[in-house]
Amino acid sequence: MGFSISPETIENIKSRISIVDVAGQVVKLERAGSNFKGLCPFHNEKTPSFTISPDKGIFHCFGCGEGGDVISFVMKHRNMSYPEAIRFLAQEAGIRIEGDAESDKSFERRKRFYEINSLAGRYYFSELYQSAEALAYLKRRGISPNTAKKFGLGYAPRDWDGLLKAMEKEKVAPEELATLGLVIANKQKGYFDRFRHRIMFPIRNPRGQVIGFGGRVLDDSKPKYLNSPDTPL
Repeated sequence: MGFSISPETIENIKSRISIVDVAGQVVKLERAGSNFKGLCPFHNEKTPSFTISPDKGIFHCFGCGEGGDVISFVMKHRNMSYPEAIRFLAQEAGIRIEGDAESDKSFERRKRFYEINSLAGRYYFSELYQSAEALAYLKRRGISPNTAKKFGLGYAPRDWDGLLKAMEKEKVAPEELATLGLVIANKQKGYFDRFRHRIMFPIRNPRGQVIGFGGRVLDDSKPKYLNSPDTPL
């Protein structure tokens, strides 16, 4: 069956996705009046000629002539076909493409991953208030309880399997946690938590969904900072 999607759905996807956010993942953008400018990702240049108009939802490079909307940008930058770009943006926008089996499968998978990251964030957040050492560290760094709460800061305890055990109670499989970079597989011992004895910072997308985590040690351990690896999110 061929790919079919209504113009209304396409417009809905485009209205939910900011071309500035999408292009900003690969281009360092700076505001220029009502527009944004940066170095073009489609050809080598030293002077920014890549321009985005947020109001019109389009981009144009005055150097190489590339231009179009957010769909065109994804197709060009990610070397995707039109259907692939639509599916990618629909996933980013959290929109299900009705009647498209592949979109349904991807939508449910990403929805599940967001739920797991949210559960992990809640676990780290609750653990923060169980650790006098972590709370004392934040206080020394001038981070108030209100600030910690506002940004959803947390704490990963020293245990090798603290998150694993907590997620087991939530019916989350270790394989799912490994896919999201929250645990690491060990051939001899199964799985163990990636983040241990660290202040945890949730990393969010423009819609506020947690796509990963950053962890900072409380002592002189190395590495000082540890981030989630590349994941489907």
